[in-house]
Amino acid sequence: MPSWQNPARQDRQDLAKRQDMFRCASVMMASAFPKKPWHTPSPPFFTTKKKTIGTGLGLTMVHNTISQHQGQIVIESEQNRGTDVSIYLPIPEEAEQQQEAAQQSPETPRFTCSILLADDNPAIIETLGSGLESFGHRIITAQNGQELIEQYQQAAEEIDLIISDLEMPLISGDEAFYKIREINPEAKFIMTSGFLEDERVQKALKAGAAGFIPKPCKLEVLLQKIEFCLQA
Repeated sequence: MPSWQNPARQDRQDLAKRQDMFRCASVMMASAFPKKPWHTPSPPFFTTKKKTIGTGLGLTMVHNTISQHQGQIVIESEQNRGTDVSIYLPIPEEAEQQQEAAQQSPETPRFTCSILLADDNPAIIETLGSGLESFGHRIITAQNGQELIEQYQQAAEEIDLIISDLEMPLISGDEAFYKIREINPEAKFIMTSGFLEDERVQKALKAGAAGFIPKPCKLEVLLQKIEFCLQA
């Protein structure tokens, strides 16, 4: 999987002068990154966490989020001086702002169902779970792959759809998918991940997974995917 590219020095200088972009955030750190080629500052799957407690998304997740908003992230790091991380986002036109506001109010779905939602991040569980419940869906939650499988075994007849993160402790989302398909070959399973290009996702889709949604998940996109899966 390719890493994202940190802009060249001249491009970074030009970016700071653009009138259609604004620097919305800048973080200064006292320490510098270790010396390394600066075209790949965010290797996918890099983490300092132990394998049993989940994998951090780090700058890969940050970059995916900013890219979805047509922005750029710039890293300046120098030994004995520290690191400056800047985020640039485009300044939206008034019409674009109105369109975005309209898109933030999803239509009431025609179908509601019981959803098993799995993610090792409690904030994501809370945000997505509350959003889906506000549109009539019943939510059951799990915070790791093992709990996901156990919840499904206990309530398989009640669960219409599973939405699971790919990277989770104990058992990953794709491993849970295959185990659940052994229990019920017709189980509908949607995967989410901050890694846009992952061979495990493609393999699961070919094996019958209902879909994939990149993180961060927008509620309106998730609602559309759920409705599509329920009608399939």
